Amino acid sequence: MRLTWILKSILRYTFSIFPFICLVHYYFGAGLTDVGCIPKLPRSEVAAEKDVDPFVGCRKDFTKWLADFKMENAEDDVSSSEELHDKCTCHRSASYGPLDKTTLQRRREILLSQVKERTETGEPLVRCPAMSPISFIGRGIAVEPLKSVKIQGLSLHPSAAFLMHPHSWYTIGFHSTRSLGSLSVEVNEAFDDEVKVIGQNTKLLTINSSLPVEQMNLLLGNVSYHSENFDADALEVIEVSFLHFIASIHLHIFRKPFPKLYDMEDDAGDLNKRVTIVTKTFMRYESVNNLVASVNKHYPNLTIVVVDDSEQIEPIRGRNVKHFIMPFKEGWFAGRNLGLSQVATKYFFYVDDDMVFTENTNLET
Repeated sequence: MRLTWILKSILRYTFSIFPFICLVHYYFGAGLTDVGCIPKLPRSEVAAEKDVDPFVGCRKDFTKWLADFKMENAEDDVSSSEELHDKCTCHRSASYGPLDKTTLQRRREILLSQVKERTETGEPLVRCPAMSPISFIGRGIAVEPLKSVKIQGLSLHPSAAFLMHPHSWYTIGFHSTRSLGSLSVEVNEAFDDEVKVIGQNTKLLTINSSLPVEQMNLLLGNVSYHSENFDADALEVIEVSFLHFIASIHLHIFRKPFPKLYDMEDDAGDLNKRVTIVTKTFMRYESVNNLVASVNKHYPNLTIVVVDDSEQIEPIRGRNVKHFIMPFKEGWFAGRNLGLSQVATKYFFYVDDDMVFTENTNLET
C-alpha cells in the first residue's frame, strides 16, 4: 500500500509541474533545451508567437520533438535490421541455382507422364445405374470418324421382367438423333425365332423380341454404332426406348492426334539432318558473317537460319543460309519465334549473332 501511495504521489507531482516547465521553456528558451529533451525555438519564432496561447506553442514544440524522436528510432531500427540481415545464418530451403540431375530427371518424368495422360487417356466411362429399367453408359464411349464401336454397358434391369407378360413380345428402339451414323446388331442364329430386327444399318433400329431379360442383355451387348460422316470432333446422342422409358447415350466422335514420330535409324549418324542453327541479328552483319563462316568451316553442311530486322538489309555471305527479313526493329522475341518456326529438324541450336564456332565446338555430344 505504501508503494502504491508513493507512485501516485510521483505521478501527481509530474503532471502538476509539467505546464510550468512548458511556460518557462516557451518564454525564456532555457532549461530543458540544454539537455536536449525539447528543441529550442529560434527567437524570431518566439517573438512572432507572443500573442499565441502559451499552451499551444508548448504543444507544437512537444509534437515536433516527438516526430524527430520517432524518425531517429526508425533509422536505428533499419540499420540494425540490415546488420542482422547481413549476419543472418539461416538455412533457406529454396534453391536458386541450376537443378541437379536427379531433380531435373524427376521433373521431366512428371512432364512426360502428364503429356501422355492428356494425349492418350480417353474420356472416362460414366455408368448410369438403372433409375429406369435401362442401365447404360451415359458418357465416355468414343469412336473415330468412319469407324464402328459397340455400345458398352447397355442392359435391362432384372426387375424389367415384372413389367412384361411371360413369353410376350416387347420392343427396344435405338435412334441416332443427330444422324451422324447408323446402328446395327448382331443376332445369334439361336435367337432367330425370338428376335426380329427392323432397320439394320440405319439411323433407326428396332428390336422386337420375346427373349427373357438375361438373354436380351447378351443381345444388347452386340449393338454397334458406325460413324458415317467425317468430323474431327462431334457429339452423337443415341436414344434407347423401352416401353415408355427413354435413355440417352452420348458418343464422342473425334480424331485422335497423331503421335510425334522420329526416325531414329535413318540419318542417325548424319548431324546435318538432325540439327539446325538459328540466330537473330540486328545491324551487325560483320558479326553474323563471322558466325556463318565459322559454322561453314567446322560443319559445312549444317543449315543456318538467320532472322534479320535491320534497317538497311545486306546479303549474308556463306553456304546453307536461310535469310529471313522482318520489318525494322520487330524485336528479339518475334525474330526468335520466326526462326524457330523454320526449323525442320528434330534439334536446333540457338546462338547469338556474335558467337563463333571453333575446333572445340562439339555438337555431337
